[in-house]
Amino acid sequence: MQPSVKMRKNAKQARAKLTIETILEAATQLLEGREPDQISTNHIAARAGVSIGTLYQYFPNKTAIFVALAERDIQARFEVVAAALTGADPAGGEDPVRALTRAFISSFAGSPRNAALVKVIMSSRAKGGRGPLPVDAVAALMMRASGRFGPMRQMSEVSAFVLTRAVLWTILSATLDAPHLLEDPEFEDEIVLLTRALLNPAQVQSA
Repeated sequence: MQPSVKMRKNAKQARAKLTIETILEAATQLLEGREPDQISTNHIAARAGVSIGTLYQYFPNKTAIFVALAERDIQARFEVVAAALTGADPAGGEDPVRALTRAFISSFAGSPRNAALVKVIMSSRAKGGRGPLPVDAVAALMMRASGRFGPMRQMSEVSAFVLTRAVLWTILSATLDAPHLLEDPEFEDEIVLLTRALLNPAQVQSA
């Protein structure tokens, strides 16, 4: 049997919520300088200033802590992306496709722990954790965004899925294999080109 990656119980009282946030913040700090396999529940408890017994009240193991942290961070990242998508203004000064692309990239850039969290969530899903992802909500927004990015085809469920996954997995691959690319303007340009090609393939073919 695979070890559980779920929290033992959800926090309902303010004090319990604070304890969980303290544990997750401690794990965040430790991931800035170490790989997940170098961190133990004792390390996390010590950094959080709680007893190991208190930690185990909420999390059965360190994997559950990392999965909770990854899920929280990914949700926060896609809220930023969704805000960029719904707030994109074709009449504004910035190219809305580039604004959306920049939101995607910036949400994964700038921290050593990002690669660790990507590995955790991918491993969790490979073991059967295949519930809805925040990116699914972004795909649904894309389907309703006709005209927001200039001339574009009507996005179907399939085309929105392909677009969001193509962008997401390219950025995730860079996060894992070449994080320096996330800071490279050429990388942003290539994602913009990819997005425009999927939004309006006829326009790209005629260019």
